[in-house]
Amino acid sequence: MTKEPNDSESIAQRALAAVVLPKYSGIASVFGTVLKVRSESPNPNCSWFQMLVDGARILEEVNADCKQYAALLGENVARKKCEDELLGPARRSSQKTFQHILEDFYAEVAAVIELGKRCGYTSFCAIPRKKDAKSHDYEAITNGNRVCIEVKHMRAPRTAQEVVFDEVEGIRNSSLVTAYPFTLRVVTDNDNTVSEDREDRIKKFVQELVGKVAPFEETLIFSDGSKLAVFGIPGEFRAFASRNITLGDPERISVAGFLNKIREKAEDAFNQLKDQDCQKVLVININTSWAEVSADHLRLALSIAREASGGILETHLLLHYHFVDLDAA
Repeated sequence: MTKEPNDSESIAQRALAAVVLPKYSGIASVFGTVLKVRSESPNPNCSWFQMLVDGARILEEVNADCKQYAALLGENVARKKCEDELLGPARRSSQKTFQHILEDFYAEVAAVIELGKRCGYTSFCAIPRKKDAKSHDYEAITNGNRVCIEVKHMRAPRTAQEVVFDEVEGIRNSSLVTAYPFTLRVVTDNDNTVSEDREDRIKKFVQELVGKVAPFEETLIFSDGSKLAVFGIPGEFRAFASRNITLGDPERISVAGFLNKIREKAEDAFNQLKDQDCQKVLVININTSWAEVSADHLRLALSIAREASGGILETHLLLHYHFVDLDAA
């Protein structure tokens, strides 16, 4: 008996049919093999598949980026670098994990393009991964000098609300959904990134709402005193967010976390590059939900990155994959 494709398999197959169209030739040249392998995996979900099926307008920019990346590295090198980074995760990773790794690599694509366009770097080459040690990502030439480049991607923080949303979505797609006859209003007092232990506690907290009858209120209090509250109201099982801004200063807390992440990325890059005999360059792509991050915060981020590396790293910032020109801000 022939197995009928499920929804995610059907979307993956339609996406593969779309990616071979001439308008997506850049995407196909760099990501084509990775997308095909992902489509054949046990869990083929991937945000790019849905965008390809929908013909999302953002893919015009993605396609142009892929063409520029391939032109700067050479098409074969660009494709091999992509496959080295993504083929393994494409075969075995969950949707969330694969999405994160895909975004990490796209930060590299953006960094190469921006360094070539804004800084005049030439003769890019991709550095192969080492099995027994971390290596930097690329090398290039600027003003006759060899440059070693490390790219870091700063993902949006995974907040308590997002953990609740993911757990609710998982239950919605299971046979257990009928045991959750309510809608959840989710209230938190900050936007901090959650640890793995805290994430597990939140998931268990949501699961234990099974069988409750709305209206109700439940609160989870963490060891640092921060809180996650849910309010059950009659309706289908879903969740929506609000934030109790009277319990703290979410903007200040988020920006502090943002700057700590910058320091961590810079220290990690410095340790990777310190033994290299070359000009050392760090590119950090900031893909964040902190809408409050201002030009002043970004200037402070640059200062912190330089301080963390003892002034050795020349640091450039990208915001959502585009160069940040602080002189014009």
